[in-house]
Amino acid sequence: MDIQVNNKEAIRIKGKVIKVFKDSSTKKVSRLVDCDGDKVWFPGGCVRDNEDGTVDIQEWIYYKKFPNG
Repeated sequence: MDIQVNNKEAIRIKGKVIKVFKDSSTKKVSRLVDCDGDKVWFPGGCVRDNEDGTVDIQEWIYYKKFPNG
């Protein structure tokens, strides 16, 4: 299955977006994601929350935040 978020390769993990923060001055969005107990901030455009309890995260930033994958 080819998963993409904003036209970039992504992976699907079990988790959920627990908070969305929008900076009023820069208009940038960040999402706090609970990835099996690890809470990590990701840029908003790199994450998509799914209704089935999974989250799609762009591969490049996932492996940057979790180098051991």
